[in-house]
Amino acid sequence: MKLVHRNTQIYVNILIILIILIKCGKPQIKPIYADPAYKTKLLLEDRFDRGMDNWMMTGMGKAETTADSALELVAVSDTVGAAVWSKASFPENFQLEYEIFIRDTAGTHTVYFCTEQADQGAFQPDNLPPPALFNDFIKNRINSYQILVHCYDRTGKFLAGTKLRKNPGNLLLSGSPTDPCNDNRKYLMDVMKVGSRIQFFVDGIPVHDVRDRGGFGPVYAQGKIGFMVQGKAGAFRVLIDNVLVFELIPR
Repeated sequence: MKLVHRNTQIYVNILIILIILIKCGKPQIKPIYADPAYKTKLLLEDRFDRGMDNWMMTGMGKAETTADSALELVAVSDTVGAAVWSKASFPENFQLEYEIFIRDTAGTHTVYFCTEQADQGAFQPDNLPPPALFNDFIKNRINSYQILVHCYDRTGKFLAGTKLRKNPGNLLLSGSPTDPCNDNRKYLMDVMKVGSRIQFFVDGIPVHDVRDRGGFGPVYAQGKIGFMVQGKAGAFRVLIDNVLVFELIPR
């Protein structure tokens, strides 16, 4: 009888553990570099094992999924950039975390966020007039913030560090004379925006920390995220992987 009782208790314990596992589900995904002042709610997880399901493309370039499920974005024009954009829009307070590997120095990588049509129309690739994709962003029609890193022209000339700008107008909010992504290796990028404050980290090291004080128009809130390359045709390319977007909720 004791043996039967002991076996029954084992089965009960196993059942309790299964119930706990079912309730807990899979482990919660969090940013590697998280600010303890905020709780995070996962909005997007893309490891590109399903191709371009979450993205749309503009400009002149190629966006392909590699054998190990990273996104390779390649410039095919010396003058017109290529970009992929999230199909979803994200809220005002968010954190974007992604990995990037830059294979060639002859170009510039840009990440856009809070991107919307200036006239509040639907943001679709067909709404961007070809071929001057970059000029369209910096001059008119598109509201966005942008961070430029690994800034080289198509001849390989260094273009002075990293910049955080606001569009339209290509307005400089913050600049650094050094390039945080100059080595031939993978980097972890984090963009955090809470209200008017924008922070940018590379491998957890702060690069930009600035407030949009409204001197160049209202602070941008929700919008789409984009990754762009510009540089030497066929030579400048980046690998993007493990894209995570979180809503940031004050504790």
